[in-house]
Amino acid sequence: MNTLVFSLIVVIVFIILFLLLDKRDKRKLTQKKDLTPECKHNCDTVDPDPYPEIKCEPEPAPEPKKIKDILDDVDVEFYIGSIAFEEAKKELPYIPVRYSLDDSLMYSNYGIDLNDRDPLFEESARLIVVHQQGSTSLVQRKFSIGYNRAGRIMDQLEAAGIVGPAQGSKSREVLIATECELEQKLNSLM
Repeated sequence: MNTLVFSLIVVIVFIILFLLLDKRDKRKLTQKKDLTPECKHNCDTVDPDPYPEIKCEPEPAPEPKKIKDILDDVDVEFYIGSIAFEEAKKELPYIPVRYSLDDSLMYSNYGIDLNDRDPLFEESARLIVVHQQGSTSLVQRKFSIGYNRAGRIMDQLEAAGIVGPAQGSKSREVLIATECELEQKLNSLM
């Protein structure tokens, strides 16, 4: 609805500007200017038409257009129809598509092999349990590594049961409460 109101305001401003321009052009046409000032002071010594091929008179300005003519040129119905179409398109309901993952893919942690862990896996696990914050950016900052490597470490920690699944941009839930529990978990993975 806001787009429709805005568009109508633009059309009204457009019309007002043309009305003002029409008035200004009419004033210009009514003001007479003398293009040969040398003829005024001494007309008997100066030839009033020394160059007959050059016209001293300006060409008449085209007639100002009336708003009705301008609006006839603009396809107002098409313009308003396209605005209405855009508004209707915005109001279409969003129907989310449900995707179903294969059960084997959901529970396999996307093919993460815990026997092929990152060298920073254990240190990252200790860091996350001590801070109780399962954040990829925490691993990035503390170990000066890139986002991809930190993300892979977080996926490995999830597969090991140390942190919970990703929750968008929020930190992951830390599933291990103490360092003693973490040591037991790490020993069971060896």
